[in-house]
Amino acid sequence: MSIVNKIPNYMFIYNTIAHLTFAIVNNTLLYGLNYHIFLIVGHLFIALTQFLLYMSSIGFQLLSATLTGCIGHTFLFIYASYTIYKYGKHTSSILFLIGQIGMIYFYLHHNGDNIHEHPIFVTTFLTLIAFYLYEYVISTSYIKYPTLMVAFVYIIFAYHYAKFKLNDPKNRQFLQGDAV
Repeated sequence: MSIVNKIPNYMFIYNTIAHLTFAIVNNTLLYGLNYHIFLIVGHLFIALTQFLLYMSSIGFQLLSATLTGCIGHTFLFIYASYTIYKYGKHTSSILFLIGQIGMIYFYLHHNGDNIHEHPIFVTTFLTLIAFYLYEYVISTSYIKYPTLMVAFVYIIFAYHYAKFKLNDPKNRQFLQGDAV
């Protein structure tokens, strides 16, 4: 079973609003910077993905959230790669890049029940939480507020994923050392 089935559907509306707000505010601040289009389009695709997850949670399947999620995080991966190429290897840029790789993996494998995927997902969520909280703290413009909203998206995912995995009897046995 997927983690997305364990998250209350109203949270997908929050996630949609957070990513959409982030894209809109970045569009107004970064107007004219060509490579920032990857950041904006990536967050628009992720907003679409979250909306699709909401729609599927209430019984409407429009498009593949796996596909749109991978496309969105690929755009963000391209943005992070170019930022590292252009400005150098900063810790925050590397965290963001690693987070995008993890999210692409998440969208491709979030339906698995394999306990060994758990550390990858949690590490991805924690990496993105650290990145967005760091960006929130250092930001001096109004972009800090949508940045904090996106940080909460990953806090929500981390919380629900940990809760989902810890409530699975198979995983409780594994975590307690009772598994073979």
